[in-house]
Amino acid sequence: MRISIAIPTRERAIYLKSLLATCSAIRDDDLEIIVSDNASEDNTREVVESFGDSRIRYLNTGRRLSMRQNFENVINATTGDYVIMSGDDDGFLPGQWAYLRTLLEQERPACLSWRSRYYLWPDARQPDGGGRIKLYGPHTYGPVYRVPTAKILSSIVEATASGHDVAPMIYHGAARRDVIDAMRAKTGEVFSSSIPDVYFSVAANAFAGEVLFVEHPLSVQAISPKSTGFSARFSSGRGDSGAINRFTAELSTDTVVDPMPGKMAAIELYYINAIEQANRMIFDGKLAVAYPVYFARALKSLSGMSEAEREAGKASLRGLAETLPDREALLAAIEQSRPMSVASRALRDFDNALKRFRRFQPSLITASMFQIDLKPFGLSSTADVARTIDYCLGARIAGARPDAASDPSLWRDAFRRGRGLCYRSILRCKPPAALLGD
Repeated sequence: MRISIAIPTRERAIYLKSLLATCSAIRDDDLEIIVSDNASEDNTREVVESFGDSRIRYLNTGRRLSMRQNFENVINATTGDYVIMSGDDDGFLPGQWAYLRTLLEQERPACLSWRSRYYLWPDARQPDGGGRIKLYGPHTYGPVYRVPTAKILSSIVEATASGHDVAPMIYHGAARRDVIDAMRAKTGEVFSSSIPDVYFSVAANAFAGEVLFVEHPLSVQAISPKSTGFSARFSSGRGDSGAINRFTAELSTDTVVDPMPGKMAAIELYYINAIEQANRMIFDGKLAVAYPVYFARALKSLSGMSEAEREAGKASLRGLAETLPDREALLAAIEQSRPMSVASRALRDFDNALKRFRRFQPSLITASMFQIDLKPFGLSSTADVARTIDYCLGARIAGARPDAASDPSLWRDAFRRGRGLCYRSILRCKPPAALLGD
């Protein structure tokens, strides 16, 4: 059974090198790694070719495409029975790959999702610090769940889903070939939205009967200063402002048009956009989405932004509201929305400052979690993160199923190793050789 890792990229060679290092370290002869370079002007091609790994295939679009088109380009080039998509600043966990393959081969799920570990690349421009990785006992060596997609879709439609709920994923998740083909057959494209990952997590529910979800980390989902998502969420200079501006400008070259095209100030607007696009393209507009709830969340987010951002966001919502059954109520809600009060803004700023303070905390240990600050070790890349997580968790053996029999010693051993790394980091000691790579 072949597994494909699909990587769309554009001018992020410094991060791509780290991702490919984690991919190349995977011991699997039936793996293909496809990189679709969106006409980069940096040394992306040289980075890819430097690995000398026959499993890695390099594609170049030849001209600038939209992000969605590059996603489409790379997935169309895959040949695997399962496809996993990754951002170019992310990483995989080579030591956990055998478990991923075992789950796919033994269960043959329509979609496999897992509990990724999140990582913020350190950068001087970011007040959040970054460079730390957390592992939680409850989200490690946990059970495997089978979740009906009817239940997942209902939670999306009724706006009861949270960011921690299970969904069919292809971005840091694995999708079976027939699900991908069915989506393409329906609309002519796999990704019929400028927000491919969110769109897929909604649209795939029409073609996958259930999702297999495992409480165990199998990859690292990272945020770098050049991430499009980071720039979209923090538009006030914290990320690469050019990333979101290029993303928006290149949408004009795309034949697929979203319900709310263009740049939007709040991440909630992008979610609404993807949900409605999936409703139109896949479900023929038949989903009775709880848009009053989604609009209320977006308006709350907009209320704390600048007047220009707030008005632009409200204009996007008005345009969509005009096409929806709840038109009058939605338009009224938009007009009644007001800027955040001075007291609420002060409380929000205090809460954000507290969160930033917590993110600046060095390595720490609690009863069921440890956080390792890699910076004192001189480590920062997702390849470093992957080696650190694999060092703590230990390598999985082909065919082994940690979920089959609850073994508390697995987390106990991981916690012991993680605690040791925390102490070394705090005391500025040299890390174990296993963390340093070649």
